[in-house]
Amino acid sequence: MNKLHVITRGFSRSASFNAIKTVTVVGGGLMGSGIAQVAAQAGQDVVLVDVKPEILENAQKSISSNLSRVAKKLYKDDGAKIESFVKNATSKIKVSTKLEDGAKVDLIVEAIVEKLDIKQELFSKLDQISPEHTIFASNTSSISINEIATSVKRKDRFGGLHFFNPVPVMRLLEVIKGDHISESTYQAMMEWGASIGKTCITCKDTPGFVVNRLLGPYFSEAARMLERGDATKEDIDTAMKLGIGVPMGPLELQDFTGLDTNVYAGAVMYEKTGNPVFRPIPLMMKLVEEGKLGRKTGEGFYKYTKMSDVCEKPKRQPLRRQRSIYQVHYSLLPNPAAVTPMSGPNTLSAFGLQVAGHRGGADEEYKGLLQSGDDRVLKPLLKPTELEFYQRLATTNDPDLLELRSFVPHYHGATTITYAGVRQQYIMLEDLTRGMLEPCIMDVKIGRETWDHLATPEKIAREQSKYRLCKQQFGFCIPGYQVYRLATGRLHKYDKEHGKRLHGGMVRSAFRNFANCANGVACRALVVSVLGALWRLQRWAGRPRALRLRTVSVLLLYDAAALRRAKREQPRSVPTRRRSIHSLHNPSGSNLSGLLTSKGPLYPKVNPVPITPLKVYHTSFSEPPPIKSTWSEALDKLNQNHSFEHNYEDKVSKIKMNYRALLDQLARDNRDTNPWGTARLIDFAHTYFHDEEEPTVDEVFKEGIDSLVEIFEEMLRETEDQVF
Repeated sequence: MNKLHVITRGFSRSASFNAIKTVTVVGGGLMGSGIAQVAAQAGQDVVLVDVKPEILENAQKSISSNLSRVAKKLYKDDGAKIESFVKNATSKIKVSTKLEDGAKVDLIVEAIVEKLDIKQELFSKLDQISPEHTIFASNTSSISINEIATSVKRKDRFGGLHFFNPVPVMRLLEVIKGDHISESTYQAMMEWGASIGKTCITCKDTPGFVVNRLLGPYFSEAARMLERGDATKEDIDTAMKLGIGVPMGPLELQDFTGLDTNVYAGAVMYEKTGNPVFRPIPLMMKLVEEGKLGRKTGEGFYKYTKMSDVCEKPKRQPLRRQRSIYQVHYSLLPNPAAVTPMSGPNTLSAFGLQVAGHRGGADEEYKGLLQSGDDRVLKPLLKPTELEFYQRLATTNDPDLLELRSFVPHYHGATTITYAGVRQQYIMLEDLTRGMLEPCIMDVKIGRETWDHLATPEKIAREQSKYRLCKQQFGFCIPGYQVYRLATGRLHKYDKEHGKRLHGGMVRSAFRNFANCANGVACRALVVSVLGALWRLQRWAGRPRALRLRTVSVLLLYDAAALRRAKREQPRSVPTRRRSIHSLHNPSGSNLSGLLTSKGPLYPKVNPVPITPLKVYHTSFSEPPPIKSTWSEALDKLNQNHSFEHNYEDKVSKIKMNYRALLDQLARDNRDTNPWGTARLIDFAHTYFHDEEEPTVDEVFKEGIDSLVEIFEEMLRETEDQVF
C-alpha cells in the first residue's frame, strides 16, 4: 500500500510539473527579470513583457550577467560549458512590449508597480485574451490577492506567488491562497515553485503574508531609531549583522528592496491592520519624496557609486542643524516649501509640491519647477510666448486683462540661472502654497484642445489621444493632484497615469477625494470658497476677447491642516440648517445670494413670520447660559477624553495633529492661514492673442470652466443641511 502511495504521489507530482511549461512575466524590473531568469534556468519557455523597451533591454543585460555568474560557479573555468549554459538559458527568454505576445501560456506572473487599480486593469485585460486554462499569479508583497482577483472571472485560477529580492538567490517563495482558488491551481503553483528551485510555504490572504508581516516592524523600528538619533545607520546595521547573524542590516536591506516599495507596503499594512507599528515614518517619506529610493536610484539611507552596489564610506558628519519646535514635538516632517529653512534668496531646490507637468527623467535635464529661498517658484521658460504673456499682463491697463491678472500668481520677472548643470531661463512666480502646512493641490487642465494654433498635425494627434475620454466628457482633464487626509494627516498623491484612467463618475469621485469628503459630502465652507473663485472666473470666461487660453490649468488649493483646525473650532452641537423652500423645490440650484465671507456664504433675507412670543416658556424652561471659565473648559476636555468608545489610538492621533497645528501656528510669521480653498490659473505656454480678429468668446476654455463649476455646484447641493 505504501509503495502504491509513493508511485501515485510521484506520478501526480510529475503531471503537475508538466502542467506548467510556458510562463509569462509581466514587468521587467528587478523582480520580473529575476523571475524570468529562474524559470528559464529550469528549462521553461518564458515571455518577458514590459511597456518600455529600455527596461526590457536592461533586463536582458542583467539576466545575461547573472547567468554568467551562476555558470562560473557551476563550471569553474570550463569556458565551453559556461557559454553553453548561458546560451541555452537566454534562448528560453523572449521579450515583448505587447501583452498579447505573452497571453497564450500556462502561467502568467505579474510583477508590476504596487498599485491595486493598475494591477486590476492588467489582469482584466489578460482575462479577456488568455486561454481558459491559464493560471494568473501576482507577485504583490502587500496588496490583497482577493482584491486583485475581483477584476477577473477565473478566480479559481488566481493566486499569489511572492518572490524575494534577489530572486535568483533567495530560495523562499510564498504561495498565497485566495478565498476562491481551486485545490488543483494551488497544487500546480506549489509544484511549479519547487520545479524552479524554490522552497514554498503557504499563507492565506492576510496583510503582509508571513515575511512582510514580521519584517515590517523590524524595518520600521530601525528607521525610527535613525530618525530619533539613537544610533547611526552604520551602527544599526552592524549591530544586526554581528549580533543576529543576518547578512544585511535593516537599513541596507530597505535600500536594496526600494524605499518606495517599503513605504507603500507599510501604508497598506497600517490601513489594513490599524497596528501603529506600521504608521508612516517621516524620514522615509521625505527620502521617497526626494527621489532617494535606495540602490536603484543611487541613494537611499546610504549613497551608492554608479558602477557598484557598494555604498560609499561614511564621511565625517557635519554639524546637525537645530530642529524646529514642529519637528521636535510632532514626528512628521513639515512641508518643505513652507517651513524648510533656506540660507538665502539664491538657494534653489526642486519644488517638492509639483503635481503635474514636465520634470525630466533620470537621463534628461531637469525641466520641473524650482523653489527659491525668498518664497518664489521658478518655472522653466519653454516657449517665449509665455514670457510675453506675463509681461503684457504685468504692464496692461486693459480692465479685462487686469481682471485676468487677479486669477494668476503674482509675476516677479524672469531670470537666467544654472541648475543641475543646465543653464536655463525661468519665470519667477508667487508660491501659492506659502504658509500652508498640508497643501492639497489639484491641477485641472482646461479645454478639449490642448494645443495652440501653431501645432503640427502630429502634435495635434498626440494631444487628442491624451486623456481622451475625460476631455470629451468634461472639456478638461486632471494630470495630477495630492491631498492630505483630515483624519490621519497622511499624504496621498495621484499622478498622470491615474489621471489618464479617469472618466465619467470617476472624475467626480476624484474631486470628492480631493475635497476630503466625509461620508461622501464635502465641507460646505470649503466648497463655497472654491466656487466663489470659479464663479468669478466663469463670468470672466463668458465675455468676448481677443485671447485664446490653450492648455491653461486651473490650480485648486487648500490647506488641510488649517481646514482641520477650523472644523475643530466649530461648536460641538451644531444645529441642522433647515432647507429653504427654494432649495427644496429647485434641486438644480442653491439659495446663495452670491456674497461670500470667510465664514461661508450669506443667504438672502427672508421676512419673518409673526408669531406669538412664548415668554412663559423662555422664563420657565430654557436652559441657563453656559458658564465659560478655565475650569469649565478643563472639565469639558476631561469628559471628552473619557468617552464610551475607548478608541485611544484614534484620540491620540487627533490630539497630536491638533498639537502639531498649534505649534506650527505659533512658530510662523503668518498666523492667519486661510483655511478655505481657492483657484488660480497657471501655465500659459500656449496662450496667444489674435488682436487682428474680432473679439469672440473662447468656447474651448469656457466649456471646461462650466463643467468644473457644475461639479462643484453639485457638491454644494449635497451640503444643503450643513451650517459649516
